[in-house]
Amino acid sequence: MRSIDRTVWASILIPTTTISIAEALFFIGDLEDTMFVHAINIVLCLIIPLLTSWDSRMFQVFAALSLLRLLNLGMPSFFDLTLYWLPLIYLPLIIIGVMMMLDDVPEGTRRKTSSILFGSSGPRPMALVKQTLAAVIIGLFLATIEYAILGNDPMVPDASLESLLLLLGVMLLCVGFGEEMLFRGLLIGRGQEHIGLVGAILLSSLLFAVMHSGYSSGVYMIYVFLVSFVFGYIYHRTQSIYTVTVLHGTLNFFLFSLIPMGLLW
Repeated sequence: MRSIDRTVWASILIPTTTISIAEALFFIGDLEDTMFVHAINIVLCLIIPLLTSWDSRMFQVFAALSLLRLLNLGMPSFFDLTLYWLPLIYLPLIIIGVMMMLDDVPEGTRRKTSSILFGSSGPRPMALVKQTLAAVIIGLFLATIEYAILGNDPMVPDASLESLLLLLGVMLLCVGFGEEMLFRGLLIGRGQEHIGLVGAILLSSLLFAVMHSGYSSGVYMIYVFLVSFVFGYIYHRTQSIYTVTVLHGTLNFFLFSLIPMGLLW
């Protein structure tokens, strides 16, 4: 069994516990204290690496997760339709995430930017086609189960092509890419250096589930944990943010449009 230094445990447990406390407050509807505890986590993630020799790269990821929640809760409501302000929440996280992932790419690696999406081997057309089709099918299957748990309303006012394309674009380019880059690309990518692959996937799944506390459903959080574990496994097998982004994005697309509208079954 991998021997893990106590400082590694501390550098993971401190922010994980702080984020979990914040999300527990969100679970019960205490939004003000949720934001306060997440702000504390960001401060801790900045200060601890400065005062210790602990790995600052892990703290960067934990700080980004708290920033995601603060942006989500603190964003003024410019639009009546939630879909319009999601890009404003995720754009800062995507910029930060891309910078961190580029920093993780070994020096001299070819196609440095494309390696963020497709791994070090770069895009392979036939493999991408197969992975895209598989991701859409799996996304539809998982969305059907998720809707049975949540029973949520659609995020678009109608089933027009314009509305559906807008939802698909936001879910793929903002929510899917942004969250997969943080939870899979960075949290698993950096975490496995310290706690191994299985430990990193479990940590990613735990935090992904915890960060879905806003629905105030324990059953749903367990389901999200299991789905996240599947995402982590697929990311490990494909070494591709692209695949899990398509999977995540299409899952959300079906969940918040065609399924609740009753257009599939």
